[in-house]
Amino acid sequence: MYKLIGSILGVGFFILVITIISALLINCVFYFLWNITMPVIFGMPKLGFIQSWALIVVANLLFNNGTVQAAIVLLQTSQQDEPKDLLKD
Repeated sequence: MYKLIGSILGVGFFILVITIISALLINCVFYFLWNITMPVIFGMPKLGFIQSWALIVVANLLFNNGTVQAAIVLLQTSQQDEPKDLLKD
């Protein structure tokens, strides 16, 4: 029993570590690409590491929220008997 709990916690910890590492890598890539392109092309200021992290979070909140809502509406309409006009609302 304890081995099962330990293995489940081990897998959970491994997934958490992989998630954190991938988030840091994505942030590093975004930070690097922003700082080599945006100041040169558009004259925008360079970002710090935490500022780039915040910009990624804001972009995810703005753009992924609409995607999730659209997917929920499509899922709900596919489960109903009669089709619903999505452009009507």
